[in-house]
Amino acid sequence: FSTSHGAPTSLMLTSAQAREGKSTTAMALAQALASVGARVLLIDADMRNPSIHKLLQRPLGSGLSNLLTGQGDLDSLVQEGSVPNLWVLMAGHIPPNPAELLSAGTIDQVIRDATSKFDHVIIDGPPVLGLADAPLLTRVVEATVLVVESGRTRATQARHAIERLLAVRGNV
Repeated sequence: FSTSHGAPTSLMLTSAQAREGKSTTAMALAQALASVGARVLLIDADMRNPSIHKLLQRPLGSGLSNLLTGQGDLDSLVQEGSVPNLWVLMAGHIPPNPAELLSAGTIDQVIRDATSKFDHVIIDGPPVLGLADAPLLTRVVEATVLVVESGRTRATQARHAIERLLAVRGNV
């Protein structure tokens, strides 16, 4: 994941379809970066099917959706994670149309604020195919990783997902 200045400061993980291991991979990456001393914020941006709260065995509560609708600020909604140097922003209450929240432009400011306070911002994004959410998010992060489940995801699905991300100038 290296760039000319090291690991990206903002990185989204997505996949072609649901249940390919995005959340598990995002959590593992965030924990690995935190374990070497980096201050890491993990954001659950899959507001249709959030799962980071389940991995941490916590209630969903308030989070990103609340932040995007002006109900709280980053400092008040971020929680301590499962290891030192790791903080988490849950998805928050499931909104009726997550794509509208992500396209309003507020997500840009959230990522800017987060990258000013943390060394790395890891975003557990929604799947690419069939939704507008992941292409909206890939525009505001430094890099995007496509997670592919071996033996399940067809090559055509993975190619189509990459094409959608590249179409909006994502750095895949």
